Amino acid sequence: DWIIFTSSNGVKFFMEALNDLSVNTQLPKNIRIATIGTQTAKTAKKYGLKISFIPSIFSAKNLAQEIPNIRGKQILLPRSKIGNQEFKKQLEARGAIVTDMPIYKTTYPKINLRQFNKCLQANQILCLTFNSPSTIEGFLKNTDTKMFKTIISLPVICIRQATSKSTKHHGFKTIYTAQGHQKTE
Repeated sequence: DWIIFTSSNGVKFFMEALNDLSVNTQLPKNIRIATIGTQTAKTAKKYGLKISFIPSIFSAKNLAQEIPNIRGKQILLPRSKIGNQEFKKQLEARGAIVTDMPIYKTTYPKINLRQFNKCLQANQILCLTFNSPSTIEGFLKNTDTKMFKTIISLPVICIRQATSKSTKHHGFKTIYTAQGHQKTE
């Protein structure tokens, strides 16, 4: 009944998988599409998908709370292998039958942060900005462990509550959370 995309990557990998399997990428008209926000909707529209629902605030929590008429409906979640399980549970609590379909794996490439370390040692970095928990994971996997204490002492600006929760989990002390993006008409 519904396909819910929580990221542009989810849209991209889902549509590419359909194409690779030689499945018609024109979805039946009775399947409704929901996206977590306008950027994900924009990606979906590039593939010719018609968006039926975007929450008022671009967050998984709002999407789960606001998506209409899902009791007894089948929902497909093509998303990252590390997708938030709480989101699935919130949809199920509202009576939806949810199929969680990991469609891609988040990876953390090794990156040389020599320039970052140089700037950090020279006190030229005022704060860090993270847009997802996986961004934090990737960043920390690449940082010099000797610099960890200095890094977690920096103020952090996060997009969404889940990202803020992850920074707190990793030991950051000063955390600012941007208000959720809101739909504008």
